Amino acid sequence: MTNGLSDFTNKIRSERDYKLFVQNKEDKDVNKVLVFSKRENVAPAIKALSAEFRDRLRISVVSVPDSKSSEYAKELMKDYEIEQLPKLVVE
Repeated sequence: MTNGLSDFTNKIRSERDYKLFVQNKEDKDVNKVLVFSKRENVAPAIKALSAEFRDRLRISVVSVPDSKSSEYAKELMKDYEIEQLPKLVVE
């Protein structure tokens, strides 16, 4: 079931995804936002922000739902010193 909102977010699941997100030369003048969340699905508010600010913000979601989360997601949390979820980080 979809809620009808356009979703212009990306998911960060690996180091490669992260590097593509932060090193995208076409987006060098666009602010980048990382959303760390316990949820697997993108929250409607984040989808709405990704649509509204599509040409000014690039939003990527790092899902960290539980202890079974990817090691890379946990590593990113440590790198950004994130202790509580959800958290927004502007890159």
